[in-house]
Amino acid sequence: MYTLIFSVGLPYSARQQEELRNESIVHGDVLQANYFDSYRNLTLKQLAGLRYIASSCHNVKALLKLDDDVGWNVTKAAHFINTNLIANEIYCARRANFTPKNDQTARGSKW
Repeated sequence: MYTLIFSVGLPYSARQQEELRNESIVHGDVLQANYFDSYRNLTLKQLAGLRYIASSCHNVKALLKLDDDVGWNVTKAAHFINTNLIANEIYCARRANFTPKNDQTARGSKW
């Protein structure tokens, strides 16, 4: 079993805040902190998530942090956690022989 949490800051409009409130009511998956949500504030977003984890996730077996533009295989991640996990370890990996697709026509470049 797993739980998803979306860490967000303050939006720039009342309409966006109302949408976040509705998302939180329906799904219960929004962690909102007191900073304006922007690309330049990604550090604040990460710190808000870490503070929440440190204060509220004492009995969690594993944490998986992903960006919103990353795909993941839930089945493989669960299998790894259930069979290979060592307490208090940090796991990082890269994909060998993989070329990322960067389609600038599909989304605007942040660079």
